[in-house]
Amino acid sequence: MQFLTLGELSLVADVDGLSFVLGGEQGARVTLSPREVGKLEEFLRHNATRERRIGFRVPFSPLNLEVRAGFHVQLQVRGQWVDVTPVDLSLTGILVQGKGLALPVRSQVGVQASFNELNCSLTGEVVRRDGQLLALHFTESISGGDLDPPAPLLAIYRKLEMEWLRHRLV
Repeated sequence: MQFLTLGELSLVADVDGLSFVLGGEQGARVTLSPREVGKLEEFLRHNATRERRIGFRVPFSPLNLEVRAGFHVQLQVRGQWVDVTPVDLSLTGILVQGKGLALPVRSQVGVQASFNELNCSLTGEVVRRDGQLLALHFTESISGGDLDPPAPLLAIYRKLEMEWLRHRLV
């Protein structure tokens, strides 16, 4: 049996499923079957505004100018490819800055990313907007709940991560 307490709410996982208990052991209790837990998990994965990235984010600001100049990212907005400025990159998404990107949360856009000779085409789902910042989740990076980024994205990410590490050692 496993427990998780969040304020007055306790979650108890056992062979019967997942129970929600409000107000301590004598409080109101609701138990979900394993099938219902799966539905809840899918609902939370789709609707929670939590951190969706897995792993390290490569920030662009500390990278040297030559490395930053070698990375390009474009979004396909209303049929046009628009250059945006990368803020950070992970294997599951990217944070970009761009003017006039009035894209609603949950909308999908084409993403073209390139670093020197490496190119990658992805689909980005808008997960957050904040002024000129736009957070995108790469839908191709998660398969069956597991991290499985496309090979071109992984290659770009590894090169940028190495450059970031190189910068840290200097």
